[in-house]
Amino acid sequence: MSKKYTRYLSVILLAITVFLTLPLTINAESLRCKKIISVVYDDSGSMSGNNEAYANYSMQTFAAMVNKEDELYITYMSDCMNSRRIDTSDLLNAVGNIRNHTSNGNTPYEAVETAMDRLKQSKDSNPNTQYWLVVFTDGGFNSTAVPEVERALDKFSRSQMVNGSKPHIIYMTIGDEYGAYTPHPSNPDIKIITANSGRDVADSLFDIASSVTGRFRVDSSAITFTDDHTLTVSSNIPLLNISILVQNVDAEVVSLLDPDMMPVPIKHEIPVSIPNHIINMLNPDIANMHGVITLAGEDGKNISAGRITVTLSKAISPDDIVIMLEPAIELKVKFYSDGQEITDPDLIAVTMPKLVAKAAVYEYGTDVEILESLLPSGYTKTIEHSIDGKTITANDSFVIDPLKAAVGNNRVHAELDLEGFFHLEATVEFSPALMQIDSISAELEYDGSPRRVVNGVEDGQDVIYVTKLKDNRTGYRFTICVDGKPIDKQATLALEDKFRECIYADFSNYTVEVMDDGTFLVYPTRQPWYVPTLIYYLRHHGEQTVGVTIDGLSAEGKLDFKLFYDPWEIIIPILWMLLILYIIWWILFKKHFPRVTLCMGLGRRNQYGQITYNNSDQIDLNWLGCFQHRNIFSVLFNLIVLLLPMASRTRFGGYTFIGQRSLVRSANQFLMVRNVKNKAVSSTMKKPNSVSDVSSTELDDKLFIRDGESYVKFWIED
Repeated sequence: MSKKYTRYLSVILLAITVFLTLPLTINAESLRCKKIISVVYDDSGSMSGNNEAYANYSMQTFAAMVNKEDELYITYMSDCMNSRRIDTSDLLNAVGNIRNHTSNGNTPYEAVETAMDRLKQSKDSNPNTQYWLVVFTDGGFNSTAVPEVERALDKFSRSQMVNGSKPHIIYMTIGDEYGAYTPHPSNPDIKIITANSGRDVADSLFDIASSVTGRFRVDSSAITFTDDHTLTVSSNIPLLNISILVQNVDAEVVSLLDPDMMPVPIKHEIPVSIPNHIINMLNPDIANMHGVITLAGEDGKNISAGRITVTLSKAISPDDIVIMLEPAIELKVKFYSDGQEITDPDLIAVTMPKLVAKAAVYEYGTDVEILESLLPSGYTKTIEHSIDGKTITANDSFVIDPLKAAVGNNRVHAELDLEGFFHLEATVEFSPALMQIDSISAELEYDGSPRRVVNGVEDGQDVIYVTKLKDNRTGYRFTICVDGKPIDKQATLALEDKFRECIYADFSNYTVEVMDDGTFLVYPTRQPWYVPTLIYYLRHHGEQTVGVTIDGLSAEGKLDFKLFYDPWEIIIPILWMLLILYIIWWILFKKHFPRVTLCMGLGRRNQYGQITYNNSDQIDLNWLGCFQHRNIFSVLFNLIVLLLPMASRTRFGGYTFIGQRSLVRSANQFLMVRNVKNKAVSSTMKKPNSVSDVSSTELDDKLFIRDGESYVKFWIED
C-alpha cells in the first residue's frame, strides 16, 4: 500500500519538476506560449483527510510547473470572491504557501465564476497567449445543480478572451466514484477528469500538467542504469532543461553531463510533501509521501540532442525517479514571396507574387529547422489563414499556397499537438498594404471571329454580334502597372476581387478572366436563346462602354453591339418559334379543349300541335364557344375570359338574349341565356309567353350537348 502511494507521489513530483524547470530556463518568447491560468481549488470541509492530502499535493506540483513568465491565479472556495495571484518568480515560497493552506467551509459555485472572471479581466492581447481554467473539486456545489454547471462551462468555452482566443478548460472531480457530481458539458473541447483514488489523482495530475504546460515524461524503458546511482537518458531533439524527481529516498542529484560530457548547471531544487497539519490524520503510506524536484539547465543555451548522464548521491531503484524533459523547440510561421523569405510580415502587400505561408518546428532561439521525423510520434498539425475573423483557408499540411492576403487584419495561426499533450502555437498578424497602382490601360482584344461585310465594307474588330455571344471572347484587356511595370498573374489574382468590384459597363452579363500574363480580360457573354438575345439587343444595341476605376485611376473601351450576322439567323429563329407555338397550341389547347357551338332554336307548333324547328329559325352563336372543363388549364383560360367586360347580345324571335360564361356550373353548362326583361323562356312551358317567372338559373339547366353543339330551344305561338 505504501509503495503504491509512494509511486503516485513520485509521479506527481515528477510532473512538478517539469513545470519548475520551464520557468527558470525560458522567457516570454519561449517555445511555449505564455499561459494565464486560473485555478479553482476546493478547500471545503469535505476535502479533509486523504482527499485534502492528494488535492493539496497536486496543487503544489501544479504550481511548481508554471513558468515565471506565466500568470497563475488560485481561487479557494473558502474565499470564493477573491482570486489570488501566485508569485511565480518565487516558486519555493509559493509552493510552501499552498502546502500550509488549510481546508474549511462550503463548496460555493461562485468560486468558479470568480475564476472565469479573472480570465476575462486579463488585458494580455498577445495572440499567442493561452487562457486556462482548471477546476479541482470533490463533488457538488451547495446551491448549483450539475446541469447549471454544464451550461455555464459551455457558455464560458464559447466566450472570447481579449486576444480573440477561446479559453481552455479542465474540470477534475476528486472522489466522485459514481459520477453524481461530475458535469458533462456538450463542448467536447472541455476536458473532464474524474479521480477516485490516489492513483487517479497522480495520473490526472500528469494529464493536466501535460495539457497546460506541454512537458514530456521520459518512459522508464528509455532510462538506462549504468550502476545503482548512475543513469542515462537520450533525446532526439535539443532540450531547454531537465526536471528530475527523486522520491521516497534521500538521494540527491550530484551532476548532469550533456552529450559532449560537459556539465549541465543545476538551477534549483524544490521540495513537495503532504501538508504538516494533516499528517497525523493520514494513512502512514500517504503521510510519508515526499519528493524533491531538481531543475537543470543553462540560461541562453540549449542542451544538445543526444545522451545525458545523471549521477546520484545514493543508490536508487527505477521506481524512485521520474525524469521530464522540455524540448528546446518552437513553432514559427514564415512567409515567402516568389521563393524569397519576407522577414518582416508588416511588409507584406496584397500584390506580392506567389505569396506562401509555411509553419515549421525550429530549435528554440535559432533558425535551425527540426525534422518532423525527430518529433515524438502521434502528432497533429494545422494552419489557418483568416481575414477580419473570417477563415479563408485551413489545412493540416503546415503550408498555405497561395496565401491570398487582402486588405484587413490578416491572421495566420499554426498549432502542433504531440502525443502527451505537448502543444505549440504560433500566430502572426499583419495588415497588408494595397498595391500603389501607377496606371491602368485598356486595349481591344479581338477573338478573330468572322466579320460581316455590308456594301463592301467589313465590320470593325470592335463589333459584337449578340447572336454569337455564347462563343464570344472579343472584349478589352486591362493592364495594371505598379512601380512602372505590369503586375504578374499572382498579383492579379490578389487584386481580382477588387477589380471585379470596380468594373463599370453599359451592358450586362460579362466575364472577367485572369490571363497568364497578369492582365484582366473583360468580354460580354450570354446564352444564345433567341428571345432573350433579341431583348438583350434592344437594351444594349449600338456603342457600349466597359471600363474600370481603381484608386482614382481609370481605363475604358467601347464595343459596338449588332444583332445578326446573316439572314438565316433571322429566318431560322422565326421558324423555330412558330413551330414551338404550334406544338404548344396543339398539345395544350386543340387536343384538350375542343370548342362547343351554341345555337338557339325557335320552334313553332304545326297543325298537329307539335313543336318543330328548322334551320332558318336557328342562329349560330359560335363565337361564344367555350372550352370543356377538363383540367387546370381550362380553369385558368375561362378565368381570363370571364374577366373580359363583354357579353353576347342577340335579337332572335322577338326576344333579346345575352350570353355569358358561368364558373358555378359543370362542363357543358357554362352559358346562360337571359332576355332583356331578365326573364327566361323555358322549353317545358305548355304556353310560353314573353314574361315568365322562371329564373335564369333554372334556364341554365336546360342546356344540353348534341353532336358537339349546345342548344337552347324556344317556341312561340303563331
